[in-house]
Amino acid sequence: MISFVLATRNDGYGGALADVGNFTMRRLQITVDSILRLPCPSEVVIVEWNPPPDRPGIAEFLAGRPVRVITVSSELQELLDADNHGRPLPFYEYVAKDIGVGSARFERIIVCNPDNIFPQRGFEAVMNGIADGVLVRADRMEVAAEHSARPIEELLDCADAGGLEIIGRYSGAGGDFCGLTRATYERVGGFLPAHGNRGLDAEFQHRARQSGVPVIQEYAHYHIHHENAVREAPGRPLSVGASQPIAADLTRSWDQFAFEVET
Repeated sequence: MISFVLATRNDGYGGALADVGNFTMRRLQITVDSILRLPCPSEVVIVEWNPPPDRPGIAEFLAGRPVRVITVSSELQELLDADNHGRPLPFYEYVAKDIGVGSARFERIIVCNPDNIFPQRGFEAVMNGIADGVLVRADRMEVAAEHSARPIEELLDCADAGGLEIIGRYSGAGGDFCGLTRATYERVGGFLPAHGNRGLDAEFQHRARQSGVPVIQEYAHYHIHHENAVREAPGRPLSVGASQPIAADLTRSWDQFAFEVET
């Protein structure tokens, strides 16, 4: 059994697309449905970061799907803003993912992004590869945003058959796919608690390698292209080197600001 952990919010991230009412939430639906088709029992844990008060929560877009939604309240965002001396960072991706890992029910975990399509072909290598002391990575195959306007089942069938044209391929996109056990995550020390997002996935992988964790990469998944697919949106960047550490008292307590909602 595997827990998939991802983080998002209904904030229009990635821009808009003609013929798709809510491009951000459509990508989330595609990702969830692709996970639920995989040949293994899985739970899907979606961490919703500080939902915008003027938009519906993500649970509204996932009705009927067997997922868990963990919502992080605005109070944590306010505390992080204060700790970051008012510098804007509206979405703490890796804090959200850390909360998701802590909420996962299974020992084997895949931390991923809400823009992906996971083909069934080759996934057996992932299931066999996630073991204590191992980090499983995957290539990211970029596909055109327009695919998200297709009926989801048709799109996923095409992806499973290898019928999607690849417009770019990336081997270092660790935020999109990272498979490991909870014990390995904790032993490496989890994602760096910093006021930033960009580079924290690579920093975690580097720390894992430095501690002797072997990295295997025998799988490839699709990624739906969007406005910020290669270069981050304003308000979300900050490299590891430019990021300030989050105060220790916050890192020890942020789980208390998260609660599970019904879907």
